Amino acid sequence: MTFILNRIKTDFHKAYDSIKLPEVEETFDIYFSRFFGYYFALIGKRLSMTPNQISIISLLVGALAGYFFYFQEDVVMILWACFFITLSGLLDSADGQLARMTKQSSDIGRVLDGTIDTVVFIACYFGACIYFLEHGYGLWIFPIAIIAGYAHSAKSCVYEYYKAEFVYYVNADSGSRIAYLDEMKKPENKGFIYLVLYYLELDYMRKQTMFHGRERTHREKFEQYTFGVQGQKFSELYRKTNESIMTWWALVCGTNVHRTVMMVTSLFGRMDWYFYFSIVTFFPLFAVVKWQKRLDKNLLAKFESNYAGVKA
Repeated sequence: MTFILNRIKTDFHKAYDSIKLPEVEETFDIYFSRFFGYYFALIGKRLSMTPNQISIISLLVGALAGYFFYFQEDVVMILWACFFITLSGLLDSADGQLARMTKQSSDIGRVLDGTIDTVVFIACYFGACIYFLEHGYGLWIFPIAIIAGYAHSAKSCVYEYYKAEFVYYVNADSGSRIAYLDEMKKPENKGFIYLVLYYLELDYMRKQTMFHGRERTHREKFEQYTFGVQGQKFSELYRKTNESIMTWWALVCGTNVHRTVMMVTSLFGRMDWYFYFSIVTFFPLFAVVKWQKRLDKNLLAKFESNYAGVKA
């Protein structure tokens, strides 16, 4: 028993060490998704799998969950749906962990990772909508689901944006930099798959640009100071200023919250309640954006007042 507990403790620390930055991780992910995802990453490594292959499996498992969400009146089938959508989330975590273990990364992998949740949730929405359509809800359920899906997708995009921004400035990690829309270039002579991924990423970034609210002038100064002579001071100040708001980004926009509400409402046979939840919780996004903009302004004022004349 002691051996098992020590092994679990050791593996937990290894999984924790595979996290880029704990401050951008939700508690559920740290203690569940990253921990069990670590084991899937180890299996993938032993089988010589690539992170992209893990991502594709995650997508397929999530799509399977969508099939089971059709059975809104059958608790056993919904439990299977809950199992598969949770497993999909674990595999989605494992692909990034495997990439860091094996030092494999690619543009395709980055785009895949950003679109898996969207595709999985679309499958789940579709499965439930077919059920509701067959049980007298009428065609109106589809526009409601589409609005809910868009709201969830927009919130998720913004949350991922601020997670990446946090890692970028706190760790001075250039690999986490999010490009501006005008920096996006259409791939030439790379084939159909790359073209599809380009448009998926373009849609993703357009949603981020539309809703994240961070001013470009602020972001340009953040970059300048992060990689300037007082970069460490700026990174520390950015971390201190933004730690608390990351919790609110997770609560308002995080996939874990949406996934949990989807599972709970489906256990009652009422996933339509989840659709309304996703729509209603879109509006607090603007309050958090307003708070974030105030923090950005205060951060720059504080840094520039303490380090006047700082040069990049």
